[in-house]
Amino acid sequence: MGTEKAKLLCPKLTWESRPAKEKVCNGAAKILQSADHPIDLVSQVLDLAGFELDLISLDSSKARKRLLIVDDEWINRQILVGQLTSLPNAEEVIEWREAENGQEALALWRKWKPHLILMDISMPLLNGDEATRQIRLEQERDPVDPSPIIIAVTGMTKDNEHQALRVAGCDAVLSKSFQKNEFVALMKEHLGLQVHAGESAEV
Repeated sequence: MGTEKAKLLCPKLTWESRPAKEKVCNGAAKILQSADHPIDLVSQVLDLAGFELDLISLDSSKARKRLLIVDDEWINRQILVGQLTSLPNAEEVIEWREAENGQEALALWRKWKPHLILMDISMPLLNGDEATRQIRLEQERDPVDPSPIIIAVTGMTKDNEHQALRVAGCDAVLSKSFQKNEFVALMKEHLGLQVHAGESAEV
């Protein structure tokens, strides 16, 4: 399959900082043609992208956490889900749902009250920073428990852009070219989860 066609099939796999970008995109396109199950797609894409699937487990002794994944691109949502499902007992300690835009995210936040929101920024109908502002505004008027941690998931790289997202109400920023250890670190810090890693894991 040609590189250009592959890029059309997965335009938001933005690995600009990685020399393996074309390999990831070509591989993802092939998998999109053959995989029957989303999780098969995710695990293969993550492998091609260079994510180390180390033996990691989460502490299941604490209350289950609710996590909302917001992105208008299915493949981007599945990459984040793939990071969660690569942790052996993730489903025992984290419950997650997905939203395709800021409007859906607002509706789910009002109804479901997630502990943490992974918020894409560039989306149709209502973008991520506006959805974040609306959540914070409604919180001020009517405080809810738990108050959600909102992590912007974005391709923005400039410090002033990240600062603008924090001003909008985001607690942290995760680059879309993130490494697995960065994702795990955010889960540890913001969900209060204890992560047990094998000797070769970098967390």
